[in-house]
Amino acid sequence: MLQTTNTLYLIVGPSGTGKTSILDALVAQGVLGKATSHSTRAMRPGEVQGDPYWFVSLSEFEGLQLEDQFIERVLYNNQHYGFTRGEVEYALRLGDVGMIVEAHGAKQFIRLFPNNTKTIFLYPPPREELRRRMLERNDTPEAVEERLALVSTEMDRSYHLANWSVDSSRPLAIVVAQIASIIKNKVG
Repeated sequence: MLQTTNTLYLIVGPSGTGKTSILDALVAQGVLGKATSHSTRAMRPGEVQGDPYWFVSLSEFEGLQLEDQFIERVLYNNQHYGFTRGEVEYALRLGDVGMIVEAHGAKQFIRLFPNNTKTIFLYPPPREELRRRMLERNDTPEAVEERLALVSTEMDRSYHLANWSVDSSRPLAIVVAQIASIIKNKVG
């Protein structure tokens, strides 16, 4: 069992709520460190290996799974995502860590690290704003519609896990400042 007083801050919420942008800003400000998960999804324009994911093939992902390397893994929108124990423990030894997870993953971290895990739920903006954000980041129209169809389910699964809820419809800088204040003050 990992012995640390550092905290895992899990950022959860539907697609398009700004999870990656928010976490990137918190990391850039030095508020949080970052553990990077593995994913079988294709890279979007501007993404690179290791940021925001370790992009792997399905066979590579399955190999890690067979080796029992994952703390948590999830199939989301027909793509596999997972955090390896080594990645998380390394990041957590360095300080407080932010991670983007889905509700099932959040439950796994809460179970495995009950004294070190806090969850921040990003309440989504209106549906049309979510659509605009997803299209702006170059998601295909088909992928956008698939993700929009999951919003209610994601909210139902995630909201009750939250230590805090933050309205992601506000400007990014305000949302980041609110979350940074929560973390810096160890509120909750």
